[in-house]
Amino acid sequence: MAKILIAEDEGRIRRILTLLLCEQKHDVIDVGSGEEALTTLERFRSDLLLLDMHLPGMNGLEVLRRVRERSQPPASVMMTGYGTISTAVEAMRLGAFDYLTKPFQNEQLLQVVDRALGARPGPRTEPEPASGFGEIPGGGPAMQRVFQIIAKVAPVKAMVLITGESGTGKELVARAIHRRSPRVGRSFVAVNCSAIPQTLVESEFFGHEKGAFTDACARRTGRFEEADGGSLFLDEVGDLALEAQAKVLRVLQDQQVTPVGGGRSRRVDVRVIAATNRDLTQEVEEGRFRSDLFWRLNVVPIKLPPLRERKEDIPALCDLFLKRFNRELGLAVESICPEAQAMFAAYGWPGNVRELENTICRSMVLCDGEELKPRDLPVRIRGGIPSPEAGFPQADDLPLCEAVRQATERLEKHIITARLARCGGNRSVTAQSLGISRKTLFNKLRQFDG
Repeated sequence: MAKILIAEDEGRIRRILTLLLCEQKHDVIDVGSGEEALTTLERFRSDLLLLDMHLPGMNGLEVLRRVRERSQPPASVMMTGYGTISTAVEAMRLGAFDYLTKPFQNEQLLQVVDRALGARPGPRTEPEPASGFGEIPGGGPAMQRVFQIIAKVAPVKAMVLITGESGTGKELVARAIHRRSPRVGRSFVAVNCSAIPQTLVESEFFGHEKGAFTDACARRTGRFEEADGGSLFLDEVGDLALEAQAKVLRVLQDQQVTPVGGGRSRRVDVRVIAATNRDLTQEVEEGRFRSDLFWRLNVVPIKLPPLRERKEDIPALCDLFLKRFNRELGLAVESICPEAQAMFAAYGWPGNVRELENTICRSMVLCDGEELKPRDLPVRIRGGIPSPEAGFPQADDLPLCEAVRQATERLEKHIITARLARCGGNRSVTAQSLGISRKTLFNKLRQFDG
């Protein structure tokens, strides 16, 4: 039995909800305004608050803000009409557990109430310090903001949409949210939406019964059921076809799945964390992504910056990868020399953290000593030229003028890249030391990249 407070201005709805919840043996009090709700909470320590969005006087959002300021706030479920879904999303950002869109079915309400009561927060604790995310190094301001959002959203069952370029670490963030949530002891199921053939989407997500189609030799559990009680990570959700989007939306709304070839639905309690490298706002405008699914997923957005915008984090990432590959591959590379570090800083990293990780692994395997040097790095990191000790390639078959031109270009590229590395990637200092303008240096570097 739980203590439930209903704040709803329509008397008929209040009576129906009160009767329904009392039948479930809950202790229920109902009020008709936000002010009454706050006053009642002073003497009625509720486990759950069912809060209408539109109340006379103080509206639901303001009530929610004040309730969340308490040391032990009740779990809050918002009730809203179809025209105010965007406001309900704002309520989720403020800490609401979930929201119900009117008109809703009794069974739908009871399911949400059960889930909310099962996830009741304990005494409020201070968020984990941003520096504590050891699996995602990052001391710069961009990642600190990401860590702060993770710390706030992890304990709350709100859907999260992680965006960012490929290789920025979206799955790492999703796993960090799961590990810091009350669901940490349950499954974390990751699904790459772009890798599922369109004909198998329904079976992959919702499962199928034996004999449901030609190759269905046995019953299969879908990913939503696998993640029941835990978290489901929908990676590259922007790649789902519109038909599949509609089916996923239905499950998110009803929290029920129906296997292919099965006649009975099964309840699931899943926290969905989605990720994409697409601009879903633009996808919605161009009709390739459903707006209702977008607003369902985009309750708490987290945008990951590309590595080129957080180069101050490269040394910590390098240190992490050095330790990991030494342990996993049995290597003994202890450090990276300053020249190689400067090359890392000067490089653009189009593949982001994943490219840095692969580069460190390859370089460590090829390294002959305990320190990574420029000669161990891929050509693209060194500026697209061989290291000095490798010399220039043979040009025996070229006319003299062409051989000289190519050698001059390579030498110029080597000199500029080496000077840039020596100057720590500072283009203004590099240009000054070479006796050229910063614009000329920029044009040369762009030419090298091309």
